[in-house]
Amino acid sequence: MSKVKTDNNFELKKFIVKNNAIMIFILLVVVASCMSSNFLTVNNIMNVVRQQVPYVLVAIGAMLVMMTGGIDLSSGAVLGVGSCVIALYLQKLQITGVNGLLVGLLITVIVGAIFGALSGFLVAYCKIAAFIATLAVMTIAQGAAYIATNGQPVRLKAGTPAADAMINFGKGKFLGIPLGVYVALVFIIVFLFIVKKTAYGRLLIACGSNEVSVRLSGINVKRYKLTAYIIAGALSSLAGTFVTCRAASATPSTTGGGYELDAIAAVVIGGASLDGGKASVLNTIIGVFIMAIIGNIMNLMSIAAYPQKVVKGVIIIAAVLLQKVGSRSREG
Repeated sequence: MSKVKTDNNFELKKFIVKNNAIMIFILLVVVASCMSSNFLTVNNIMNVVRQQVPYVLVAIGAMLVMMTGGIDLSSGAVLGVGSCVIALYLQKLQITGVNGLLVGLLITVIVGAIFGALSGFLVAYCKIAAFIATLAVMTIAQGAAYIATNGQPVRLKAGTPAADAMINFGKGKFLGIPLGVYVALVFIIVFLFIVKKTAYGRLLIACGSNEVSVRLSGINVKRYKLTAYIIAGALSSLAGTFVTCRAASATPSTTGGGYELDAIAAVVIGGASLDGGKASVLNTIIGVFIMAIIGNIMNLMSIAAYPQKVVKGVIIIAAVLLQKVGSRSREG
């Protein structure tokens, strides 16, 4: 009888640890709806969802990097670069056609991939700690954004097809859902497939969980690490275009600030291992919206931004502690 009870307790603990992100999300939704009658309104929900589009892209990139056992502190700054690149491209080159806009988006993604490649090269080939390498790239990206814009905001000029397309996309909806959400859904589905169904996804996880064994089996671990950072950089830069769409401008002094920390927090809350080898796309997205709900309910309650950071920090600590409890349970 006691053995059955012990097994049931173990299974319950295992279930809680495995699904802690979903449980935290549901609890927050219930608490938020009780604290504010405006929380579950359509307008509020759509605003929250629209605002999370760039966070979703950055968080997916951060997740891939963390799968390899690394961390990317440069994603927020690269997002800022991407935001400035697309705005400068439209303004300085006076692009008028929508085809020109597509070229600008491609250039923006390539710029982000270059920054990601720099981070990946420093980590994978130069053996520099990911924290230091991405911190350096973050500083470089921030400086590049300031240099390119002279430290001044770059505003989209309405009246040209390309700029109007950007602005309208940022405000546009289809079936009542912001257009950016559809783009985010496409990326979520694509990376769900990559992580779960492709050899690349499985090897990326393997590189983080047991790098030595993977290397001894003839797999080029360095290349996989490099590609994770490249993809993260490209996604971060692309996320910057959504920020520019929504604000119709790019500001190097503020754009991108804090995105990397929220993205890392979302991945950790989603159950990713800080040592690599474990992460989930869906749980990462849930983590993004957990962070979003915390900020949203505090905004609805007119609470200043600083207490929000304290609460977010507490939730991150709780998520990491749950990971440790889960690890001990599996070891036991």
